Amino acid sequence: MNWTKASAIAEIISSLAILITLLYLVIEIGQNTTALHATARQELLTQDSEFLMTYVSNPKLASLAEKLELTEDEKNQLSYHSLIFIRMRENAWLQFKNGALDEGTWASYRRAIPNILRNQRMRDWWQAAIVDASVLDPGFIVMVHELLANIPIREDGVRAGGAMDQSALE
Repeated sequence: MNWTKASAIAEIISSLAILITLLYLVIEIGQNTTALHATARQELLTQDSEFLMTYVSNPKLASLAEKLELTEDEKNQLSYHSLIFIRMRENAWLQFKNGALDEGTWASYRRAIPNILRNQRMRDWWQAAIVDASVLDPGFIVMVHELLANIPIREDGVRAGGAMDQSALE
């Protein structure tokens, strides 16, 4: 056999093996990306479910949102509960920014942010507890400010469509 022909055949086979390997890696990366997105969505769903279960295990918390006068303990409870919610949304935003969450899923989580910052009391809480204290990612804070820019502040603190509005803090 001619060594030149054998070398050319080996080179073609090697090139084909590399091409097949690259195609396999592209498919694997696509599958891993899909799995990463599914895992991120599942984690967010788990966090939201646990957060909502606090209302089931502590029905008083939902009614605090509608109280006009709150004790210091009640203010603290709602403040920490609101902070948990905001941190969960910051986490979703960070996952979106890092590519682990798709645009549609992030949009569905983002829509809930104005609900918690609906009235003046909660906007004041946001400014003092979050912005002034710099406890969140600065980019997330900017995103929330942009999101709230066209959302009017409600006077009554009660959100249409449900009693879980936490805008009656303070």
